Amino acid sequence: MSVSTNPLSDNYFGVIDRIRSTAERADRDPNSIQLIAVSKYVDTSMIRRLHELGCCHFGESRPQVLWKKAKELADLDIHWHLIGHLQSNKIRRTIPATKLLHSGDSLRILELVNEEATKAGQVVDILAEVNISGDTSKHGFTQETLTKSLDRISNLENICVHGLMAMAGRLGGTEQAKYDFEKMAVFREHLSQIAPDNLSMEELSMGMSGDFELAIQHGATMVRIGSLLFKGT
Repeated sequence: MSVSTNPLSDNYFGVIDRIRSTAERADRDPNSIQLIAVSKYVDTSMIRRLHELGCCHFGESRPQVLWKKAKELADLDIHWHLIGHLQSNKIRRTIPATKLLHSGDSLRILELVNEEATKAGQVVDILAEVNISGDTSKHGFTQETLTKSLDRISNLENICVHGLMAMAGRLGGTEQAKYDFEKMAVFREHLSQIAPDNLSMEELSMGMSGDFELAIQHGATMVRIGSLLFKGT
């Protein structure tokens, strides 16, 4: 059995193929699903290699790591996504470095991002994070709190809400993920019917290496993949 001389390429195009085939089985356009490479465990040289293969969207969990990598890779056309919790004291430096904030996990954070965006004279693209599993170790709106906050969020003029972000519960495996993703799909549809016109539910960031195909089946438009891309590299 031969060993691949370029596992990163094999991994990347393997994931792309799985996204395509899963989308087609779900009668969806594969181009409607964005792969976000979660690069929190790799250095900038690995990011450069993956970028050379065609990947332009990268996600980081820690704002300070995102700042550093974005500066070191400023010569590349990379769209950075913050996928981890955003502390209030890191908002100001994160805004200019980030294409999309996935972690709008409370009304307070959304208001603080809006405040900093107003000072900077820009509009920040953001997703509202939903703790769909109810896991107490995770951040995010409950379905009830987000529903009650819609009108207040719609009045924040310097953020643009593009949709939702969610993660399946840590325990329970595939069955838990399917249950959580089904709940998320129903909730997203509900919000799309009741949310003010300036709050879009177009995007759904959901699914990681172990469950992204299930997430696509339930409407994910962005999948956050890390270990599958970098294994064996």
